[in-house]
Parts: sequence; structure tokens; C-alpha cells
Amino acid sequence: MTESTRICIREYSDDDRVDTEHVFRVGLKKQEADLDDVGYAENTLGSLIQRRRLRLSNWWVGTDEGGAIVAAMAVQLSYGSDVQLGAYALIQELDVLPTHRGTGIGKQMIGWAEQEAREAGEDALLSATHPENTDSRDFHEKCGFERYEPFDRRDANLIAFVKKLTQRCTPC
Repeated sequence: MTESTRICIREYSDDDRVDTEHVFRVGLKKQEADLDDVGYAENTLGSLIQRRRLRLSNWWVGTDEGGAIVAAMAVQLSYGSDVQLGAYALIQELDVLPTHRGTGIGKQMIGWAEQEAREAGEDALLSATHPENTDSRDFHEKCGFERYEPFDRRDANLIAFVKKLTQRCTPC
């Protein structure tokens, strides 16, 4: 699928749990195949949230024209501060159903995260992926992220990407 698809992005609600879990489970199965990480895909949304210390208040879902959830993302605003970056938000999870990849949905989700981070006064948006996940690395680069090596050392199993957010001046 290569055509551009418009989606509606909204906050996660409890009614979205089953569909959101499906999006992540499918994405985790792909990661499992890419990373040869047996058993990783058997996680439920609840265990994913607990293991990664995610809060449901940080989640957004992307829905297609029919209202079906085709993407999900967790972003932690005010995640931290770094001398080089300033204040930054962290994309903790982002996945798009395989049937909808390559349609621009992931870029729309990143755009939404950027907007939310800017509005929260963040200077940068940080994300990480496994070195073996070439699709994710390519995606980050296409979205304007650059490799951020100071964070690579914090977790030897991940590589970090950063996108500096240019703050827009508001008219006086």
C-alpha cells in the first residue's frame, strides 16, 4: 500500500483496549520475527504497559475512515531534560497495522506527537529502536530524526533518535 491515507488521531479510551492490543500484538510479532525474540509477541497490552511503565493517559490511537483503529502510540511528555537537547518528550511505543504501513499513517502519528510536545514546551522528541530493526531506523530518518548516540549507551540493546522541535513564535 503506497497511497496516502488520512486518519483521525484521538486520545485512547478504555473502549479501545482490545483493538489497541491487537495493533501492538501484530507489531510485536513483526519485531519478534525481525529480532528473533521468542515469546515477545505473547504480551498483552496490560503487561506491555506494566513492563514499560506506560500510562494510558499518554496514549493516542489512529483510526481510519470507518473508525477502526489502525495505529497506536504512547508518548511521555516532560520525560526528561538533557544538556544538549533541553526538555524532551519520549515516544515509548508506535505501531501501525502492517496492512496500513507505507501509507503515511506513521508520519501523521509522529506529526501529532511533535505538535503535542511543542504545545507542552518541549525542545525535542526522542525515540529508540533495536539496531536490527532496519524498517524502524529508516522510518525515523524519513521523519526527520537523527541518531543520538549519547542515549545509545544507556541501553545497549537500543539506538536512540532525536528530532529537535523548532518552537514557533506566537504573534504579540
